[in-house]
Amino acid sequence: MQVGRMEDLVLTGPYRGISAYASFTIKVDIPKANPARFEWDCYDQSNADKVDAVNPSYGEIKDKDGKLLAEVTYAVMSDALEATVQQVMLRLKDGHTLNDVHGEIKARIDGFEVGSILFNPTQGAGKCFSPAGDSWFLLQLARNVVAVPCGKVLHIEVDLKTETSNDQGPKPLKVALKFDNRTLSQSSPDGNGNEVEVDIDWYPEISRPSHPPEQTIGEVREQEPSHLVEAKMISVREPDLGYTIGDAVSFTRFITHLRHFVAEHPDKEDILYHQVLAKQRAEQPARWLHIKLEVVEDKKTLSTTLLIRDDDLYVHGFMNQEGVCYELLETKDSTVNMIPEDEYNPHPLYWGLTYNTILNVQDGSEATAKLVTEGLGMSFAIEAVRRLSSSTHPDVEVDGEKSARVALAGLIVMVCESARMNPLRDAIAGGWSNGTGFTEQLMDRYVRKYGEMSRNLQKWKSSNSDNWPHPISELQATCLVLNTQLLPDETVDRPVGRPRVELLSIHADLGGVGTKIIVFDGKRGQIIYRHNKQREQGTTENLVLTGPYTGISAYLCFAIKIDIPDAGPMVFKWDCYNPQHAAQVDKPPMSHDMGNIAKVTYAVMSNALKATVQVKLRLNDEHSAVGIGGEITALIDGFEDEEDNRSILFRPEKRTCQSFSSTDNDSMILLQLARNVLAVPYGKDLRIKVDLEIETSNNQGIKNLRADLCIANGILSQCHVVDGGEVEVNVTWYPQEEITYEHQHEVVYTIGDARSYRGFIMALCRILTNHPDHEGILDGPEHPKLSTRQHPLLLSDRMDRWLHIKLQVAGEGTSVTLAIGMDDLRVHGFTNENEDRLWYRPEDYKKWLSLSSQVNLHWGYGYDSILGVNSHEGIVGKLASETQGLGKTTAVNAVRVLSRFRPHVLLGELVAGGDKYYDARVALVCLSVMVCDSAKLNPVLKHIESGWENGTGHTKELEGYIKNWNRISSALLDWKEDSYRTWMKDERLERIGIKSPEDALDVVHLCSAERMHRF
Repeated sequence: MQVGRMEDLVLTGPYRGISAYASFTIKVDIPKANPARFEWDCYDQSNADKVDAVNPSYGEIKDKDGKLLAEVTYAVMSDALEATVQQVMLRLKDGHTLNDVHGEIKARIDGFEVGSILFNPTQGAGKCFSPAGDSWFLLQLARNVVAVPCGKVLHIEVDLKTETSNDQGPKPLKVALKFDNRTLSQSSPDGNGNEVEVDIDWYPEISRPSHPPEQTIGEVREQEPSHLVEAKMISVREPDLGYTIGDAVSFTRFITHLRHFVAEHPDKEDILYHQVLAKQRAEQPARWLHIKLEVVEDKKTLSTTLLIRDDDLYVHGFMNQEGVCYELLETKDSTVNMIPEDEYNPHPLYWGLTYNTILNVQDGSEATAKLVTEGLGMSFAIEAVRRLSSSTHPDVEVDGEKSARVALAGLIVMVCESARMNPLRDAIAGGWSNGTGFTEQLMDRYVRKYGEMSRNLQKWKSSNSDNWPHPISELQATCLVLNTQLLPDETVDRPVGRPRVELLSIHADLGGVGTKIIVFDGKRGQIIYRHNKQREQGTTENLVLTGPYTGISAYLCFAIKIDIPDAGPMVFKWDCYNPQHAAQVDKPPMSHDMGNIAKVTYAVMSNALKATVQVKLRLNDEHSAVGIGGEITALIDGFEDEEDNRSILFRPEKRTCQSFSSTDNDSMILLQLARNVLAVPYGKDLRIKVDLEIETSNNQGIKNLRADLCIANGILSQCHVVDGGEVEVNVTWYPQEEITYEHQHEVVYTIGDARSYRGFIMALCRILTNHPDHEGILDGPEHPKLSTRQHPLLLSDRMDRWLHIKLQVAGEGTSVTLAIGMDDLRVHGFTNENEDRLWYRPEDYKKWLSLSSQVNLHWGYGYDSILGVNSHEGIVGKLASETQGLGKTTAVNAVRVLSRFRPHVLLGELVAGGDKYYDARVALVCLSVMVCDSAKLNPVLKHIESGWENGTGHTKELEGYIKNWNRISSALLDWKEDSYRTWMKDERLERIGIKSPEDALDVVHLCSAERMHRF
């Protein structure tokens, strides 16, 4: 271009509207010279007078010497819309193919003589268009955003010359189209058989009639979605990468480009040519990736943009076609935004970040099945983009369209998982046309193992690729490796849990109201404490944290942020790239001082489970609570039992009824815990200490309820019965399916008074009958009103259901644990927590726990065999001669005897371990009668309870009921099966006084579900 000559520049922007709220600046950046500027601001009266002027205004840009560099034509509007010319398309006469196009397209505001150039290529400058199907051609505009005063018409003036494949020279194509603020699309012929179509999006959108005039406004409101979306400022960034949904080859090419783009970062490294992602940050990533997905339908382009972290490829949100941003959050009150509010102003979607929560299902298999059913291929991608591009709120279900939840989850698999893992990319591309590529096996083998595979690769690299077997499967599967220095736990072959952080305690002096404590882990920001009460400055307290509500990831890093009103935040950052921090993994708890404000105590674990805890209470005599105070804490086994290392689950400031709620289960009370999610190292027990003060409705003062529970990995519930009442702790473990365990439920009874004994038996009965196949003898539709008692059935015969009952002596630490079959309520083994963790089985019975550390005592099956007698009288006499009667004293002595039991195995033969050998047999039978038979049979419970304090003798009548329990149960089942019409005469039952169903119902409480052949 000739120097000194002015030229009308073809601008390539702006790509978003320019705000005129206060000021704007146009800067000319000249290489090797100072920049020149034109500045406009509303505080200059001469500038302010130009707002909403009838004609455009003019300005000059000069260099420092006063030389004119540019003349600027502009218009400032107080009430303007942003018009985005989405596309300009041409269709030539007779379907000719377009070879070249040049000329000009202008956008001109009605009343202005000058317009904005949208398109002005020079002849032969190169291809500036692309085919769009059905003889249409899409022009590539230089700019496509203009500001239009509200109420003014926008003119699109097309003045082009086209050259076609018939070599007839340039042909003129002139069209003028008018757009009011509500018009989205216009097309017009040019008089020569050619056609031009222009599509425009308006922001903010002007409402357009969508209902017939005869509808009332009330009818229209009924049709409108309930989710209102106001106009908000959005990100002005262009997408980092775009993909128009096409064939399988284009999809593969897109994933390749995405991988290359993600791998370009300052910390770039590789593991045998497998690129490592950027180092993770606890809060904001180094880059928010904008991945724009487009679909062209009926000459219109629909699009959605995924917002993805560059350090882990997690999708945190998306934008619809209008630029409205939605962010995925967990909960309304306990989550903070990860996507920057000032740039995106996101709308919250409380869908969470995992496939389970996004799809609103309970477990991973259900989520996988739903995605497999959808068929992740080209058709799915098109439908998903169509739904997410829509202005309809994502929570609204639209007839004929996919659920927005399903659409997003599927696109995450297709984009992010394909970028991470080669098998995902290959399978989805292979099934692109029919959607059959994605399978359950891909989810289980690769998606859920991505973090583990990345850690294995990092471990291999850290050992100089020598000391560990070559991770062939990881190298074949993984393309982008998670950047973590937290290596796998070398003490286990394959980690069961995940890298997690447990925030044990925070001691702080927060003073004023409004302070929040937030923990970030790269995935989410969880509010774990809100300071709601004014306290005197200088007072440090152990805060009762109200979070986290889900596990805190320790794959890479985490940060604790104390957000103080009217002051700068204080932040403690932990990351695995810091050698000092990395050395803390799987070590005892660490403490960190955050200035003079707070001390944080935490533990980082490489292989931990997430435990979600629930605590229930039941008071003796079914008293109702009017206020509960005190404390419940959690301690990980192996940590020093000191205040800093205990996690507070419950500690109300005063005794109040607001700290608990009633349940549907009898007189159970559900405590409202301050926090209920903990991280527990795999293989370590979780110890729950309960120390409560309960005010009851009978005005008898404050009652104390204390219990110590020790819960192993995989135990779903433990019930602890003490003199004051009953404490039930339920735990949900994640990941549950990876845990191996022999039993799921435990009952602990500290031997106490008669009321606690009865409470223990009732708790035992509730747990035994709380199963999916629960039914009772009298729950048939035709049952007679013969009993007011419940007569539930135990489980049918199952080899894998066991209940552990731990009996302990108060104040001694003396205990024994019985293994009870949940189908027959028989003691099949016991342990006294000896050094070798041995279980002793009294019988050589076919049914047994799948435990490797066990000793068969060969005592026999029934009480007569165990005691070495051959009759009911012998059993009764043996117990009478060697005990003080069934009751508290005998229970305590029996626990002491079994807690010390140590048989010796010599040359495969069992020999007596001293004179306590036979005491152990008697002890086991006594506990079996007082525990198992009392739960089965009403007369046994009544007899023992009445003589609990001083002991009561066993009787022949009770032994007859015990011996025939299965027979009585079978008789009741036969009676129920006959619709309660006929009671079959049974001489053996009549000999023990059972001659009718009424007699049987009086005797039996828990019934066997296994029917025996009686005749």
